[in-house]
Amino acid sequence: MNNFFNYFEKRKKINDFLKFFRDIALENPNLSFNSKDTCNMIYNKLIRIGVKKEENQYDLRDGESPSHFKGNKSYSNCAHINSAFNNWLTYYHNDPGIDLIHSSDWSYFCQFISHDKKADNAKEHIKVYIPLDALHIEVGAKKIFNFLTDNHISHVSKTGREIRFDDIVVRLIRKEDADRLLDFIKKDSYIQKGLIKPNPFCFQKDGIALVCDGDESYNTVLTNLIDLYIAKKKKEKTLNKGNCDEFYKFVAIQYKNEFVNKNSKVLSEKLKIDSIEKMRNIREIIALILKSQDSKFSYEDYIDHFNKCCNSKQNRNQDTPTLMPEEVAIALVNEYVDTMCNNSNRETSLACCVAYFETGEEKYITRDRNLRERITNSSLRDTICLLARNNNYSLKQYIYNITTFYHTQK
Repeated sequence: MNNFFNYFEKRKKINDFLKFFRDIALENPNLSFNSKDTCNMIYNKLIRIGVKKEENQYDLRDGESPSHFKGNKSYSNCAHINSAFNNWLTYYHNDPGIDLIHSSDWSYFCQFISHDKKADNAKEHIKVYIPLDALHIEVGAKKIFNFLTDNHISHVSKTGREIRFDDIVVRLIRKEDADRLLDFIKKDSYIQKGLIKPNPFCFQKDGIALVCDGDESYNTVLTNLIDLYIAKKKKEKTLNKGNCDEFYKFVAIQYKNEFVNKNSKVLSEKLKIDSIEKMRNIREIIALILKSQDSKFSYEDYIDHFNKCCNSKQNRNQDTPTLMPEEVAIALVNEYVDTMCNNSNRETSLACCVAYFETGEEKYITRDRNLRERITNSSLRDTICLLARNNNYSLKQYIYNITTFYHTQK
């Protein structure tokens, strides 16, 4: 029953958040969404969901014009947080189980890393958000990091200088360690008293948000998706019809077009996807964003997603180096088209080639010269799709260009 109510509470918060920016868009007709400024505006509002008004250093409704917002607000001057940073530095100085890092180059964060460095060296983590309010964050953080150290749990973690729903982030590499930490948080009355409500766009267990985002940022990817969504609704003049279901339907379509059909570069341009590694990382994040809104998505499902991300990143040492040099990829595409021309005209051969790169369906590849096996077991499709994006061409136009140019040079 609690899961039932939590699900609808999450949906209400998401609808309220989207409605907030719908109203901003309606009230400011000259404000252009899908921009750096609107992304900053959405991000700064997002990370403060659930924060008490007196601890919130940013409030769009508190006399600030969104059309002039540049995202340059300085971080909190909250005395609790400033003194906590100094106290943590003193408390953990020379602690044999934890390395604490706080430098002038990265002054917003205080980083805590288990001395074994195992989590620090990992490519993927169980990322646990444990947001605490200003009155509880100093002692609460000590309790959390002492628990991790006392139980020899590998982690790489950080605290921030503002009260936000990500003001304490713990990254772990083992489910067993996550189980122990979540149980500790659930049973500690002091931490429970100071907890801030979690990000409603995330999967949650016992009031704690969990994500996986590798080298990217879950909240940044989410922010950009919301910005794209509001921009689309504004352009279509359908802002009043926007809601939680419409947003996730929009995200699902973007995901399919970008990562399945590979016939769109909207996300590539918005998120500056310039490598196969980043593309896969963001694909995994958006997949988790979509899964997290499903009421049936469980902790076991989340751990399964984490394991798949780990396996994917481990295997990248094998498949990323097979990313073809441009000239090799172009030569193979032309061999594919020329071989197809033995049995059909050039226009039909090119159409089949484009269809393969758009859909990934191997039926479009001839078996002659062992091409079907050679192409499907290589990274040709990823390579060509990325080259088309980077050259600002549709897949069809890029393939037509490289096959025409190739023949003129022969």
